[in-house]
Amino acid sequence: HMPACIIHCVRVQLSSVIQVLSVLLLALVLLTVDVSVFRVLDVVSKHTHTTFNVTSKTSVDIKVGGTSMMARLLRRTFSAFNTSSRVRIVSDNQRCVTTPSSLAASAYISVACCLLLAALFSCLQVYANRLRRVIAAFYHPRREKTRILFLYNLSLHRRMLYRPTCNQQARTNVRKGTQNSARRNRLLTKGCSIVCVCVCVCPQVMEYLSRLCRRRREASRSEVQSV
Repeated sequence: HMPACIIHCVRVQLSSVIQVLSVLLLALVLLTVDVSVFRVLDVVSKHTHTTFNVTSKTSVDIKVGGTSMMARLLRRTFSAFNTSSRVRIVSDNQRCVTTPSSLAASAYISVACCLLLAALFSCLQVYANRLRRVIAAFYHPRREKTRILFLYNLSLHRRMLYRPTCNQQARTNVRKGTQNSARRNRLLTKGCSIVCVCVCVCPQVMEYLSRLCRRRREASRSEVQSV
């Protein structure tokens, strides 16, 4: 049977360990999601780069035939519209598809350090809680003396209450031991009587046992002579 204070300390320790494990699991999930998203965006940025190349050539040539004055006038008028142009446009989607950036190694190191500190503090929490009594005893020695006397009297009272139960348990154990020894003696007597009856009823068993003993003696003698 564990004391109540130890049970309370164990519960506090388990709760702190569960909290640290939950934070660790959450950090692992978030880091895994971040790495997977970075990989996906990296693949997308590499395979979606597109370049547009547009080339065009335009030529306008208006010809007016004839030798009259009207033809010459129109020829001079429309000669201003005779143009020739060439267009070449090159464009890509590099600005739309940005290159993803992964987390730095310092971020992973900081997360690992925080988790280690949380685990360390959870392990040292029990010892830190015990320091409260030391601090209280330093500032309130009379109260600490009263507390020690109360705990001492409580332990004596529990011992006095526990002594009759121990005596009763010892008596029951002695009774069970005597009963078990009596049962063993009965079984042994029954076994001996059964063996005697078998020997008396079946004399061949006695002859077989004597032959077996003789063979063992002869085998041991032969081994000694060979040595």
